Parts: sequence; structure tokens; C-alpha cells
Amino acid sequence: MKKRQYRYEDLGPEYFAALCGGQVLSCEKGGIHDEHQSSPTMTRWCVTYRKDGRRHVASFVAKKFNPGHEGEIPIYCWLQENTTVNMPTLIDFQNDPGNGNCWMLTENCYNYKDHEYYYLNRFFFSGSVWPPATEPTDPSEAFLRPLADLHGKTLGIDWSDARDCPIPFREPDPSLNAPEWFWTDRAVIHGSMNFQEVGFRKHPEFPPMWCLFDWETARIGPIHFNLAQVHYGMSKAITNESLSWYLEEVDRLSGIRLESGLVWDGIDIARTILGL
Repeated sequence: MKKRQYRYEDLGPEYFAALCGGQVLSCEKGGIHDEHQSSPTMTRWCVTYRKDGRRHVASFVAKKFNPGHEGEIPIYCWLQENTTVNMPTLIDFQNDPGNGNCWMLTENCYNYKDHEYYYLNRFFFSGSVWPPATEPTDPSEAFLRPLADLHGKTLGIDWSDARDCPIPFREPDPSLNAPEWFWTDRAVIHGSMNFQEVGFRKHPEFPPMWCLFDWETARIGPIHFNLAQVHYGMSKAITNESLSWYLEEVDRLSGIRLESGLVWDGIDIARTILGL
């Protein structure tokens, strides 16, 4: 029997009963930071179900893609299948643009109001209520943590040998007159680092995890672009101390030691290229 191809609009008790393999006791639908939401339609689902004689509670986020924006799905799949980058677990998806059926379901790391999740939006961030499991010494470190994870786990990949990778390259532009070394340290870079793209997962059954959202504009390119977006675009000044932590973490994950002076120079070059 062919498995039913659910649409985003079909998500509800029947779908989650099939997904969870149990009897759904309640299925609550809510929004995701609606006051800042722009492009995709997103909903949060809190599902209580009974399975194997036990009561379980699960929290999910469903994201529907507008036409032309479904490119995030293959990028998300590739990263989850080929790397260990910290990101909300992809649980289910449909990628059928011909029938207007493009959506994905992930674990919920978005909603800052949940007890186990923190959403690092500038309007809600407060140093006094920082998640205690990994309290940083400087606010900018919050945004360096997921970047160190992303860059450290993808910097050592031989991209010339990466098969079926859907992530585009950010190719050098001769008109930008950037030095050759600027383009050497290539990793997966997040396309748009901002306050709404960083989350923190704190759950008693899992280790704490900083993660990034929205991968549609991810590229393979110089790490300096992301660092410049934090330092200048988000005005979260990267200190020598926090950059040293980032470099040590990247070295630990990739075995590649970056020279801090060149990284600072690269941040300034990226700032000019990005117009920050």
C-alpha cells in the first residue's frame, strides 16, 4: 500500500498518530515568533500520545515553503546525512514543487517560551536569564558557538570530492580584489547570520546544543563572511578572547589551525564585500 503523501495543511492528529506510532491524546497547534516571521509559514505542534503503555510528549516545528524557496530541503537533508553539524533534527519532509507540496518537520528548537528551548532573539535576550548549561563569558560567544560547530565540522571536507552536494559555491569575484588566501578556508557558511537564526536546545534527555536555522542561502565559501555578519551586521563585537575560543574549537573539530591575524583581516575584507 502506497504511503499517503501528506500536505502541510493535512498535519494534525491523524498524521502525528502515524508518525509517532501511538494513540494521540492531544495535538496542539501554535505559531512561531509570529511578530518577526516573514517568508515561510511555520507552525509549532505539541503532541501528547500513548505508546507501549506510556504517555509521551513531543514538540515539532512544521515549515511550509513558498514557491522558489524549497531549496532549503535538499541542503538540510545533505547536511544531516553527511555531517554532524548541530541542527534541529529533520523528521519528515515533502519536496514536490510541481504539486505545490514542499514542507519539512523538525524537532522544536525555536520557541523561546518552551521550558527546554531558548530562542535567541534580540527582543527576548537577557544576560540574566542565559541558559545556565553553557553560560558564555561574552554575548558574542553565543553566536560564535554554532559557527565554530558549523565551520569546524565542514572546514576539513574535500569539496572537490563531495558527491551530490546541493550547496552552491560562493565563487571568487575578480572585481572584488580580495587576496587569494581569503578564499582558501572554505566551509559551509550560513547565508544570513542574524538574531532569529540562532537557537539553544536544553533538554534533560539530550546534551545542550546551539544550532542555526534557515539554510536556504547556505554556501560553501570563506568563513570570514559569517564572522563579519556577527561582528558588524549583528553588532556583537567579537573580542580577541572570544575569537581565540572560536579558533581553538575549530581546530579541535577539524584539525585545522587558523591564524588569528589573517582571520581578523578576512573579517574586514568580508565586511567590505558585504557592505556592512
